[in-house]
Amino acid sequence: MTAYFDCTQAIISRMIANWTTTPIVYDNMDFEPQGTVSISATNDISAASADNSFNSVAGNFSTITAGQFIKVNGFTVNAVNNGYFKVVTKTNTKITVTGATLITEAIGALKTIVIDDQTNPFVYFAVDFRDSAAITLGTSTDGNTRYRLYGNIEAAIFTPVNSGVGLGMQYADTISSVFRGQTFLNVVCLAPEVSSGRQVKFATDNWWSTPVFIPFEYNTLF
Repeated sequence: MTAYFDCTQAIISRMIANWTTTPIVYDNMDFEPQGTVSISATNDISAASADNSFNSVAGNFSTITAGQFIKVNGFTVNAVNNGYFKVVTKTNTKITVTGATLITEAIGALKTIVIDDQTNPFVYFAVDFRDSAAITLGTSTDGNTRYRLYGNIEAAIFTPVNSGVGLGMQYADTISSVFRGQTFLNVVCLAPEVSSGRQVKFATDNWWSTPVFIPFEYNTLF
């Protein structure tokens, strides 16, 4: 019998079918968030408080997209202009952002903007089995013993440190709704639980992890 495999595949397939917002990292996969310096320029990037934007004289924002997370470094006068931000709107010369209130600062020193996996959220996803029990003892019409497997679906949502709690909780709500009270392929999902988040250190940077746990039952025959 392949009950554990079948159950795991059913749960992972449902996640894949219903989640395209971020990359998904599954158990036993090698994954290390890696950043890419997409923009690095001197006398080009400035900050503007009027519309909470970064601006590029040379139009260097072509590789950035709205909704993406970026990490900004190089502002030497106002430290608040450095850090993690979410892009709201974008042209090649201007990106408006949320995450902090910018202070106007002119072009000058070398500025870098990092995009890609290092600043974009991702979800670690796993299926954990914790117990099993016989629920019938060969008394069903087919003569087989029915077993029930018990476990938890774990989704750890990683968002950049200092990007606020809102995004992690929004993603937790969405993932919870994918499984809450759902029955599919002999998997019965119960009420999700969202636990307190914590900071996690990877080789390249710090992240904030928001964990979601969804208990489930899986009914099978042996």
